[in-house]
Amino acid sequence: MAGVDLDVPTGEVVALVGPNGAGKSTLLRSVVRLVEPTTGTVHIGHADVTAARRAELREIRRRVGFVFQKFHLVPRLDALSNVLHGALGRSGPRGWWAASASDADRLEAMACLERVGMGPFSGQRADTLSGGQQQRVAIARMLMQRPDVVLADEPVASLDPAAGLAVMQLLREVVTERGLTVVVALHQLDFARRFSDRIVGLRDGRVALDDQTSCCAQDRLENLFSVVGA
Repeated sequence: MAGVDLDVPTGEVVALVGPNGAGKSTLLRSVVRLVEPTTGTVHIGHADVTAARRAELREIRRRVGFVFQKFHLVPRLDALSNVLHGALGRSGPRGWWAASASDADRLEAMACLERVGMGPFSGQRADTLSGGQQQRVAIARMLMQRPDVVLADEPVASLDPAAGLAVMQLLREVVTERGLTVVVALHQLDFARRFSDRIVGLRDGRVALDDQTSCCAQDRLENLFSVVGA
């Protein structure tokens, strides 16, 4: 990454687009120092992420929900237990297992599952769910975290088109309901236009486009890619 200067106001949904290798995932991971930035600074609210010590960084990360392409659920645990993991930052190790979680956490986890349409599957092992269902559980886990900011790295890349559309609709709904700030990396230009307030295009680790979706012309988006979908 080089020369990326990006300010995302509270409550805005920003889509990162660009060809493979443009730096979308690196940028997202740099925000919470899953990848250590070598230059520059990252701020979330008033917190300087790049200067944060271990305890400060842990608290910052607690406020940032991450939705991954690969879901990162625990396969042998049921959906409810996976969602309860979202409370670890505030509940500690007791929140790891449904049997030892507090009644309040269990009720909140079930409410999160119900919100994403997965309440009936709360007792089902994660590895028996479809890809779209697993991503819904991952979104419920993110909600359980009570984040202020959501980072989503290609959240529908491994799903079929119908499931991907449903997941993007759900993600947009829940973040809008809670007024969350979102940066989502997407490879689908139509999803970027449909579900974000603003599109930021990356090429070779630099910002090549920054536009509101209402005036972001399709040809400008497509010209960002040497080959669309490459």
